[in-house]
Formats: sequence, C-alpha cells, structure tokens
Amino acid sequence: MKDTFYPHLKEVLFHQNFDYLMSLDRKIESFRSLGVEHLYVVHFDQEFANLEQEVFVQNYLLAFNVKEVVAGFDFTYGRKGIGNIRTLEAHGRGKFRVSSVAKVERYGNKISSTLIRDLLKTGAVSHIAGYLGGDYETVCKVPQVVRQSDFRIFKKTELEFSSLTMLPTSGFYEVELSAGMHRFKTVCQIIESHSNYAVMECELPKNLALKKDNQITIKWLRDWSEVLLLQGTTQLPLVIVWLFLCKKSRQRF
Repeated sequence: MKDTFYPHLKEVLFHQNFDYLMSLDRKIESFRSLGVEHLYVVHFDQEFANLEQEVFVQNYLLAFNVKEVVAGFDFTYGRKGIGNIRTLEAHGRGKFRVSSVAKVERYGNKISSTLIRDLLKTGAVSHIAGYLGGDYETVCKVPQVVRQSDFRIFKKTELEFSSLTMLPTSGFYEVELSAGMHRFKTVCQIIESHSNYAVMECELPKNLALKKDNQITIKWLRDWSEVLLLQGTTQLPLVIVWLFLCKKSRQRF
C-alpha cells in the first residue's frame, strides 16, 4: 500500500503555483509499474493541513491496519508539520513498525525535487539523469502551431505547447521527441518559457505534421546554449545550428 498527497501543500497553504515534476496521472502509472497494488491519493486541503499529529496517524495509518510505515528521514506530518519520523512510532502506540529512508546523495548533493527544479531553471538538463536515473521527460499538449516552413529534409516548426509539469528555461536543447508513432532526436530552441508553458522552434521530419491539440512527449537530453554562444552560432537559422551540433556530437540525430 502506498499513499501520496495532491495538490502540493504550497498551493493550499501559500496559494502559490507549484512546479510539478510529474503529473498525478504519470505518478500513478509509475507506481503501478513498480508493483504497487494499492495507491491512495489523499486530497490535501486546509482541513487536512490542520489535522493534529495523533488524528493523522489514527485516520490515515491505524484505520488501514498498517503494520509498517516507511518514510523519508525528513518526513513531517500533522498541523504545522510538527510530527516527524521520530514521533511516528509513539503516535502509533506500538501498532506498527517505522522504517526511515536515509538521505541519498550523488555528486555531493542531496537528491531532491528542489535540486531537479534548480537544474531545470538553469537549463542543465543533462545533469538530471544522474539524479533521476533517466532523462527528464515532459508530456505536452500543442494548443497552437504558429507556422511551418519546409526545407529539403526538415520542416521548421514554431509551436506553442503547455505541460502540467515544469519545463526548462529558454535555450537550445537536444531532445528526443515522440508524437504518435514517430520518435526521433532533434534540436529545439525554447524561445519563451513560463514554467509550464513555452514557445518552441524545432526541426521536424517532413512526414510529421503536428496539429492543434496534438500530444507530444519530450525527453530533454542536453543543453547546447553555452556551446552555441561560445561558437557565436545562436543567431543562425535553426537548421544550420542542427548541422553544427550533429558535427559537434559526431553523430546524426
């Protein structure tokens, strides 16, 4: 059995827009793939936030006849987050065991959602895989295709897209893009980015025609902005940038 809380407490307590790294639907699917048989999504609202520690344990642990609770070393619960991993066992009155997951570090940094968000804010997408165990991925909806221009091999496409999860900052990126049955690597430039909404220009295969309301999945592989800036190529047409990066990486995308 696993539980998760939604929406994030910052949206409820501080009325702030929150940058999710994974949508609720994808989180549910991820837990399913890990073998979780029963997942409880607890709606986090003001009433839930005001629960006393003992009431939280009674209503959400003891009521389910839980035998062991596994939580991170910095887990907190109850009103104002006063309850912690050390008080769980006492509030459980010996009816369940408590196991704490120790802090996990990589490259000297604590692996956390805050760290991933900081990397996205600077465009350092290639560093994220070392912490997540895989490339950062977003599922996006295309509300508008601004324009498309045909070249010999590629179709230059400028489009708006929105995502339920956080997007990288503006810049040039090597990405793997999936749309329907198509999956390919390409270069894109995020021209304008607002957390979960962006305007992007990219090179697409000529046989792929994105339309309004299409869904695309983007894996963010590498940020090329600094390399291009040093080479003085950021103002060139994107198709020329694409050829430059193919040569730079010694492979065709």
